[in-house]
Amino acid sequence: MRRRAFGLILTVTGVMLALGLLAAGPLLMWGYSYANGMVSQQLSTQKIGFPAKNSAATKAAAFAPMRQYTGQLMGTGAQAEVDANYFIANP
Repeated sequence: MRRRAFGLILTVTGVMLALGLLAAGPLLMWGYSYANGMVSQQLSTQKIGFPAKNSAATKAAAFAPMRQYTGQLMGTGAQAEVDANYFIANP
């Protein structure tokens, strides 16, 4: 293969890759926004709350990561993860 043909193949491949990434960026941002909105909407509809600040559940060492959300209603994926890992999973 000649150098000129190889250069042309690399250029076309690079341009196609750049166009693909330019198209994928906004689509991925839209997907993130949609998923994040759906999680927030579903969690706020369920009205799941974290235990109160002075409750026995938050005083135990096993529940330490939950203390930052005490008394709040669950509304984000991060809050749901903490609830699942440290409150639901603990006996």
